[in-house]
Amino acid sequence: MFSLGLTLSWGALDVLNLAHGALMMFSAFTAYVVTQYVALPLWLLFVVGVGTAGVCTLLLDVVVFRHIRARVADKRQAELLTLIAGVGAAGIPVTLAIVYTHDSPFGIGHLDRSAYHLGDHAQISTVQAVIILAGALLCTALALWVSRSRTGRALRAVAYDGETSELMGVNTRALSAMTMLIAGSLAGLAGMLLVIYLGALTPGSGEPFMLKGFAIIILGSVGSVWGTAIGAVVLAGTETIVISQTSGTWVDAISFAIILLVIVLRPQGVVGKGLAERV
Repeated sequence: MFSLGLTLSWGALDVLNLAHGALMMFSAFTAYVVTQYVALPLWLLFVVGVGTAGVCTLLLDVVVFRHIRARVADKRQAELLTLIAGVGAAGIPVTLAIVYTHDSPFGIGHLDRSAYHLGDHAQISTVQAVIILAGALLCTALALWVSRSRTGRALRAVAYDGETSELMGVNTRALSAMTMLIAGSLAGLAGMLLVIYLGALTPGSGEPFMLKGFAIIILGSVGSVWGTAIGAVVLAGTETIVISQTSGTWVDAISFAIILLVIVLRPQGVVGKGLAERV
């Protein structure tokens, strides 16, 4: 879910939002703060957390990223300034969480530890089942939206050629806002499910996910929904096998070695297609 939001903004708008991980953490932190003052049902806490991440990502795009794209003509320079702006923006929610929690773990307390046995050697918890089901449904829905809906086709057109799409009547501002809202909401949902699964997060919990999310997108293909899903499963599966067969020390090294091989042998990613310039 985290990587889906990242690939959506990067693949369609050329916005690699480096505040994505911080906002994932901030969704769970916002829900935690709410629980300190009022008792809300779990579903309403999800609305608060997901909405916070979505709105914050939208505001970041409207206030910062959109102005960079409008004022900087050179595309590469705009991407670089967006990266720098994302790093700066990420410090705000992280600092707020550190100050409020004194850099201590926080959680929302609504945990269901019940588990179901799958044969004699495996079991799955309720939280794990919900995460798997939600991930599959969201990935399918997002893929269908991008490929079948009118808005999704407009988004693909913007990703291919934004200027021509705008000349043909596509409202790029509204589409950009909606895309960033969805991307942020996906990060928020990932953060909420993560805090329930782990029991607690820290203000710095989002940072490692940025590196993993970036690796997944490169592995699967930038902008591809199914490619991102495949990349996530491959990376997670590789890490799980390495951890189960070794002490776990080499897990990151082996996982990213596989990604380096993909970059060298197939730069467009697992499901990406090679592009050719026609004269």
